[in-house]
This record gives sequence, structure tokens and C-alpha cells, in this order.
Amino acid sequence: MTIKRHHSADYHAWPEPLRGRYTPAQSQLFASKGLSAEDRIKNRQQRAEDLHELADRFADHLALRGRPSYRAMVTVFGQQCEFIDAEVRVRAKTGGACVQNLSDPEATYDHVKGPGYKVPLSETCSEDNAAQLIVAALPQTAADADANALGERLDDLKKKVRLPDTMLVDTAYGGDENVQKAATRGVDLVSPVAGTKVPCSHRRCSTCSTPTPSTWRCSTTPGPIPAARKPSPHSRARAFAWRARNRRGSSVDQAGRWSIISNKSADDATKNFGAQY
Repeated sequence: MTIKRHHSADYHAWPEPLRGRYTPAQSQLFASKGLSAEDRIKNRQQRAEDLHELADRFADHLALRGRPSYRAMVTVFGQQCEFIDAEVRVRAKTGGACVQNLSDPEATYDHVKGPGYKVPLSETCSEDNAAQLIVAALPQTAADADANALGERLDDLKKKVRLPDTMLVDTAYGGDENVQKAATRGVDLVSPVAGTKVPCSHRRCSTCSTPTPSTWRCSTTPGPIPAARKPSPHSRARAFAWRARNRRGSSVDQAGRWSIISNKSADDATKNFGAQY
């Protein structure tokens, strides 16, 4: 906050040790190079206590408590700190739904993708199409759970007259609740089976003839697990179609996207694409 510039009297009313800690440049305040693990913990704990003191000191200050910088400070304190036995403590785990950048406070964190946003896509996926088209996109913050977005995605496709008879999704979207959501909208939801030990009858171990997907090897067979080949859109469509008929899992990777089998031909989709998007 710009207290020193706009509210000099309030700034100089702070205890001198508190003001002195924040005299260095911002890049130096949280520098960890050369510090031991214990020193880094002490540094974070001191910042947490200072945040609490500042938030409490200016909670009733009419000119400051409404400033975006003060509200951001209170938000960061609530996300990063907690009270244990009436003492301020830095949270051991904050989760991903916390501020990553004060310039973009809605951006969150995903432990795989990092900070920011993500955009799940819906695309056509049929061998009858001359080309596969992206028909919808749903921007989300990084911490938003993929599975929770399916209902909104189906409603968006329905609104755009793109709702398919069959939707092919990643494992994360294939829970019972989402299957029921899709069914109420007249959509058959097809996904890989969750877990790692689902037999796949079209591949068998050469040693014991046990059904095994392409990325597994039977425990009686020595050697490393072979790398999975990245499937093309057409091979993905064939794999999903096979799974829809047999209701078994496979190792096909959809690369974080939804794929749908559209009821429209590629020509129809191309003709209407410009008007819809």
C-alpha cells in the first residue's frame, strides 16, 4: 500500500522495526539465496505476523480499508495464514485457489500446469468428417476441477445447437455424477475406466496371455514398460469407438481435451462455423 506517500502520519506511527523490515526493494524482501531452511521459515513467519498487524491496524481506517491494495493484503493473509492457538501461522498447504499475481488476482495455481488459466476444448471427432473442428472453449482458472465443468460445457453446446448424441471424455470427466448429468441432456458419456488395472482384451502378454493395455507389461515379463504412441485424432476416435462397444479401459491419451462425435458432417459444421463463432 502507498501509505508512506498518501498517509505519512499513519506510516510514521508504525513501530520502527516494522518500517525497517520493508525498506529494502521488493526483490530482496523474499530472497532465499544463501538462507538456510530454518531462516526461510523464520522469514515467512515474520511476514505473516506483519500482515496480520497491518490488516488489524488499518481495519477501521476509512481511507485505507477500501483501497484495492488493502483488500488484496487481507485476501493474501486469509489464504496463506491461519490462527493456531490464537497465534498466526503460515499454512502448510494453501491449495491452488489462492492469489498468484496481484495484477491478476483471479489467476490460480494447478500443481501440474502451474499458475494462470486453462481452456478445455470440445472438438468434433468422427472419421466421416473431412476435418475436425473445435466447437467450444471454456476458460477456467488453473485450480478449477476439470470434472466440475462438464455440466456448463453441455449447456453451452446445447445453446449453440452442437449437443452430440455421444461425448468422448477423459477419465477425469467420466464420474457417475457427470454420466447422470449427460444422460439428463440426452448425451451418452463415454470415458476410460478410472484406475490402472483394467484388462484390455485386444492386447495380451506374450508370456502368460494375460490381457494387458499397451503401456503395461505383465509382472512375469522382464524389461521396461514400452512408451505409449501418441494417437492421431482418427486413431483416438477408433479407440474410443472400440471402448464404447466393449466398455473397457485403454491407455489412449486425449491430451486434456474433450472430443465429441458430432451428428453433423464436416461440411455442415464448416458452413455454420462462421455464424456461430
